Amino acid sequence: MDRSRLLVMPGYFVASGWMLLAAPVGPLAHLPWLLAPAQALLGPAGIVLSLAFKALPYTFLALQLSLRGASAAPQEAARVLGLRRGQRLLLAAAALLPALAAGFAAAFAESASDFAIAATLGAGSGTVMATYAIEQSVAALPLNFPAAAAASWMLLGLVVPALLLQAVARRRAVAARSVGGRHRPASPQRLAPRQALLHGAGAALLALLALGVPLLSAASLALGGGARGDGFLHDALQLLPSFGYSLRMAVLAASVTTALAWPAARALGSESRLGRAVDLGLTAAMALPGIVLAAAYVQMYNLPITPWYGGSGLLAMAYVALALPAATRLLQGPVAQLHGSLAEAARVHGLKPWQVLLRIEAPLLAPALGAAWLLAALHVAFELPASQLLYPPGHAPLAVALLNAAAGFQLRLQARLQLLGMGLLMGFAALARWAWARARRAAAPPTPAPAPAPAGAAT
Repeated sequence: MDRSRLLVMPGYFVASGWMLLAAPVGPLAHLPWLLAPAQALLGPAGIVLSLAFKALPYTFLALQLSLRGASAAPQEAARVLGLRRGQRLLLAAAALLPALAAGFAAAFAESASDFAIAATLGAGSGTVMATYAIEQSVAALPLNFPAAAAASWMLLGLVVPALLLQAVARRRAVAARSVGGRHRPASPQRLAPRQALLHGAGAALLALLALGVPLLSAASLALGGGARGDGFLHDALQLLPSFGYSLRMAVLAASVTTALAWPAARALGSESRLGRAVDLGLTAAMALPGIVLAAAYVQMYNLPITPWYGGSGLLAMAYVALALPAATRLLQGPVAQLHGSLAEAARVHGLKPWQVLLRIEAPLLAPALGAAWLLAALHVAFELPASQLLYPPGHAPLAVALLNAAAGFQLRLQARLQLLGMGLLMGFAALARWAWARARRAAAPPTPAPAPAPAGAAT
């Protein structure tokens, strides 16, 4: 299974899938012996599973991109020296330490600041989480900003362990710089039959829980009942304006986010005060709940001197601020692998800094830049808290349309919107990846033709 497809599945959809599965009119309505265990997931167990599925892509992509650029030399030297398998695994883990730490910090901070799962599974099961308490403080009348601010500082304090781990990993990042002029990537290893079977079974189980349950639950409700064709046509027409607006905002915000994440990742790799400041700021920004950021934007940009509230520009600014930390963490591992000799050789040959970025670093970072862009685009397309507070009147994003259907207990409409939205966004993700792969092939230098054999040479 391509685990990057989990990027298309927002945490709100995963939580919504569990709720639709355990609903009295859901797919298990006629199976009471399964309905009771399913309803047990509408609590802490379901919250943990949903958060894990939501955070998995951040860690997986960071490790995948670093593994693709890993050098074959350390493992070959380890085999020559006769190191055992366990020792070689420790050596590989040490080389991947920056990517591991970056993925852990991203997953931890993203889970701590989640709002959608807290507002669905958490609120529905009576498990009050910090982000939902902040939203209640902001939405209540009168507004209780002191309580929201106190809860926000508490969330920022929870990120301190991730910051410490990230700081330790940054000190050892120099050992992971293996991409240079003599870089030779490691060849993929073929799994033994038993290992391949276990890997396939684990991937199938993950696909069933993370993708199958939400999609099958939504499909069961969406396709149930009469007038299926008319209902789908009506809901599709209702979804298209929201999807079109979310798609335009996703493309714009993802492009700006990727352009800013690249230099931010370079700053993280430097042993300077700027790098430490960027590290601290990005991790803290990931723990800042989106609902708090949106409420601060409402206060700041609803003043006479900054009348930006109610427009798409302010919403795009919030999208970039929310997507930038994760995109930067994703690029941190691949950027850390670029050896300093690349830039030094470029300066010797008279290249300017912008030429080094476009002609040397950009081709090496092309897969990571594409993954960061796609991650930001899919994150923005289903962003909920900032969209709910900042969207312009008459232009409800996709997540707001889904939340309105869920708030009105329109389960069938919610399931149909979820199913249609997932199909459209999965098609967009596939199209974006195809376009990126085609652009990479077009930009690749042509393979030189083999030199002709000299006359009279033996064939």
